[in-house]
Amino acid sequence: MSPRTLAIIGSGVAGLCAALEAARLGLPAILLTKRRLGDGNSSCAQGGLSAVTAQGEAAGDAVASHVADTLRAGAWHGGAEAVQELCASAARPGARA
Repeated sequence: MSPRTLAIIGSGVAGLCAALEAARLGLPAILLTKRRLGDGNSSCAQGGLSAVTAQGEAAGDAVASHVADTLRAGAWHGGAEAVQELCASAARPGARA
């Protein structure tokens, strides 16, 4: 591993997305997982994974409700600013699903 290789810890949805983004940007990366790919904790998500899209906002879905749900589901351990950014970024034009 070169000194400039990105180390991605975790093979859940966030880790896999980070690995895909690194590849898209041409950055060397290594993905570290506790067992095998697919054994991340994302599969334990209580209600699945959801996001507010631009189309959803137009239909009345709201980022604020997703922020509240995400904070509550995480027993208030998530950083409010990070959760806000996570939930809001899905509705931005150009966001990838």
